[in-house]
Amino acid sequence: MDGSDKKLLIAMLIIFIILFVVLGLIGMAVRKLMEIQGNRLDHEMGNAARTGVVYDPKTFKALAKEKNRRIYFKQSLVPFLLCLAALLLFIFSNIATGRWGDDLWGQFNSLFYRYDWSNPDNFANFFGITLPCRFPPLCDDAHGGLPYFEPDFWLAYTVIPLWLISVVYYAVVTLAFVSRTLRMNKRASTIYDHHLEDFNYYDTFAMNGNPNRYKKGEDVSSPDEATK
Repeated sequence: MDGSDKKLLIAMLIIFIILFVVLGLIGMAVRKLMEIQGNRLDHEMGNAARTGVVYDPKTFKALAKEKNRRIYFKQSLVPFLLCLAALLLFIFSNIATGRWGDDLWGQFNSLFYRYDWSNPDNFANFFGITLPCRFPPLCDDAHGGLPYFEPDFWLAYTVIPLWLISVVYYAVVTLAFVSRTLRMNKRASTIYDHHLEDFNYYDTFAMNGNPNRYKKGEDVSSPDEATK
């Protein structure tokens, strides 16, 4: 294995570790969000279940779905309004300036480092597969690939963040809706469960307070039979 292959393996290992950490953090965040939103459904439905307003899985689901839809609608208003504000700003700004063909994403990218991913020296052939072997260098542009702020790009600096925030926000809201739905189905199938797995018939004798009932383990024969 030559030096380029070693560099390629090291680069692949670093990329794998970074992806593993990122995916792990995302998974932890998703799990925490689902737990919080599931608990919110429990809170919303707790009083209704305790007071008997809902008395079977059908009525429980009906009320839970209605509450879940209302929460989803209220939470969805925020990303919807953000997206609408960005769209109106984009339309009215371009009506005033006539710059409909501007590359907003390219302008927004000026705030970040820009790397030359098209450089063929960034890749190497490893067992017949072309893979990245090094981190690409900065682009050779007027700013050397370094971040810079251009006042003329104000529309991109405003609209793009609003769009990104609205998309992420709506994705989180939708995941919260799904989490509450899953908790609703789980609760409807458990709190009204009447299976007899842990049922003990003799325990009911002590619960009703009837002295003529026999408890488990007692002789159930009649007095006459016991003297025989």
